Amino acid sequence: MTHAKHYIIACAALLSISQLHAQKDSVESLFKAPKLNVHYSYLQFEFGYTGFVFNGTYLNGTSYDLIGAVFNDDVDVAIGFDQCGGASRYSNSFSSTTTTVQSYSDFYIKAEPLLFPDKVFNFSVPIKLCVATLSYPIPMATGRRRTMSYGFAAATGGAFFYVNLFRPLSLGAGADYRLSFTSSSQVASNDYSNFSFSVLARLKIYTRATGRRLAAKKNDYYDSKDRFQ
Repeated sequence: MTHAKHYIIACAALLSISQLHAQKDSVESLFKAPKLNVHYSYLQFEFGYTGFVFNGTYLNGTSYDLIGAVFNDDVDVAIGFDQCGGASRYSNSFSSTTTTVQSYSDFYIKAEPLLFPDKVFNFSVPIKLCVATLSYPIPMATGRRRTMSYGFAAATGGAFFYVNLFRPLSLGAGADYRLSFTSSSQVASNDYSNFSFSVLARLKIYTRATGRRLAAKKNDYYDSKDRFQ
């Protein structure tokens, strides 16, 4: 009888240990895929002034994040566009090439790590992949000029400093460096790769909190156990 009790206790102990190992999933392997705990936090929008440098010409413009979603409270993934234009410098003499840019626009996908976003003073490091277009004048023998456009792909990396004025509103400033993946014989290469400077307003919309409040109201309305008592 004593041996039977010991046997039962030993089996129960082994069963409990196996269950703990199964719950922890503690089996280690060299090529085991890491578990990613990614959760949506809130929506984020940015808009503001931006200025682009092209071979000594500075163009004024605007920048907009059409929509951005923040994950794990520290990474913003967004799509948006930049556009700028202004007076340009050009030569009246006939030439088949030019180094002057009249306007610039791009559409981008952005991944932006947010550093200390809950602090009053915080930072971000945006990285963009862009499809861009610039236009430039080509002087003609008649003394007139015509405008040409050229499309190219680029990537930008930058650093920005922000101040949280209110919980949903921040103001920031910073700079990006644009690196072109292509070039053209019509425009000098430094018309593609150069700096831009921005002053932005950041707006946060906490949709998860709103969703929870609506769900709580709905549950209270439909699921109250005391409603029909």
